[in-house]
Amino acid sequence: MRHLSIRSFEVTHTPPDLFQRSSPLVRNNDLYHLRHLGIKGSRGSMLKMEEITSLKSLVANAPNLTSLGLESNWELLPELYSAVVGYQTYPIDFFDNGKNILRIPLPPRGSISVQNLEQLFKVHGGLVETFSCKEDGMQSSILDALAEATQSGSRLKELNTNCFERKKGDNYVKSLASIVSRSELRRLSLDSLSDAECARIVESIQWEHLRSLEIDLDDISQRSMVEALVNGVGRMSLEHFTFGSQNSSTSTTEEELLRSFVSSTSLKHLNLLVTMTFDQILSVIKSADVSRLQRIELSTKDFDSTQVQAILDVIQHATELQNIVLHEVTPTEEQKEQMKAKGIELSKAPVK
Repeated sequence: MRHLSIRSFEVTHTPPDLFQRSSPLVRNNDLYHLRHLGIKGSRGSMLKMEEITSLKSLVANAPNLTSLGLESNWELLPELYSAVVGYQTYPIDFFDNGKNILRIPLPPRGSISVQNLEQLFKVHGGLVETFSCKEDGMQSSILDALAEATQSGSRLKELNTNCFERKKGDNYVKSLASIVSRSELRRLSLDSLSDAECARIVESIQWEHLRSLEIDLDDISQRSMVEALVNGVGRMSLEHFTFGSQNSSTSTTEEELLRSFVSSTSLKHLNLLVTMTFDQILSVIKSADVSRLQRIELSTKDFDSTQVQAILDVIQHATELQNIVLHEVTPTEEQKEQMKAKGIELSKAPVK
């Protein structure tokens, strides 16, 4: 049988014989040529504890491996990391149900293994490039450890903190602001913060690097946060902006600040999910620079079809617009056809 030189091997569901001699990966390849190994895609592809030793042996015998992707959850992650640390220095990606939750280059050979997440981030947190989690309940001590590690430098490019326990406090905000201020982030997602807390984080952003910002305020006020946004406009390269809030109404001052922010940025994606009246939404949309706009998502609760049409009339001339998504109101078939004729998909947001 011809000897195969496998350069890339990826599975989305771990077969029971993956690490056995009968496996194509082991049987037909001396692993010298292997460049990429991916075991990810679903919880079904997560390695069992007894398979981690086999993974360690495989990685140790693949000297030219340059990327590794593994399905994991946060509990198993320290075990997987410790299994491969010390062999190479390439980036390793951890996935949860196929979504990247952590990207971290392996440190130089001889580095210590880790016992838990807190130790992982305290020792190697400065190397982390992606930290993205959405499952509630992670202790804020993990963020504190990441903040401590990034004091001497940060490679972080993507940060999503939607998983941390709801009871946050000043120390959580202090740690988060420290991480953000030291990182050249391209994507940032903030969740369950008060207006003042979020403003503090926004003021820490290195705007020249950030491309995507998602904010979901746990507050009825939004003035301080929007003021912080407006103050950063001159340094922004923002392309995607999502803003949600627990507010029941938007004040005139908050509307004016939002209008100032939207008019001063050339966004590709604009998602305004705060509660606003029809007149306020229309005012903000009219002020927007739509020259680059590709997608817009709006909270249109209690709007009638005439009001929806007025909004469509304003934004339908954006030459690059592809998608309009409305919340809590169903566009008419006529409106859908009208937008379709212009190459724009009009739809109602799915109920979560």
